[in-house]
Amino acid sequence: MNSITTAFAVFEAALAYATKEVPFDAKWRNGTGYYDSAVHMVQLEPGEFAKSQDATPIGRRILFIGTNVGTVVLFERYTPFIGQPEVIVFNMPRVVSRLMMDHGALSFANMSWLTGCNDFGSSYGFESDNIGNRLRGLKNELNREPAAA
Repeated sequence: MNSITTAFAVFEAALAYATKEVPFDAKWRNGTGYYDSAVHMVQLEPGEFAKSQDATPIGRRILFIGTNVGTVVLFERYTPFIGQPEVIVFNMPRVVSRLMMDHGALSFANMSWLTGCNDFGSSYGFESDNIGNRLRGLKNELNREPAAA
């Protein structure tokens, strides 16, 4: 098995894992190359992966991960297959961005943390360890009644 060692490689593996396709909507665009509106317009179950592709000729690829507070949107900032840098950036719900250390291009560590990629096995942990499932688990733990003393 090839080892996943870059944010871009994690992105490509997660795109391959995502089977659900969401038709591109130009309303996601904010005018600066980001997809701010997709955070609330694309509705997914917590932990669910989906993908799309910008309808412009450059066709940047987009990965979505559902959470119980909105959708995490990860996408190519440029178009690497025409010789531009392999840079993955994001839009996400505020609560998720407050947990992040990165601003701008995603590091390998944060891309792995968001997607659940642990570089073990064929699905790399995408089903269980992604941000959507982690936030759902955290919410459940926070809502538990404290144990009686």
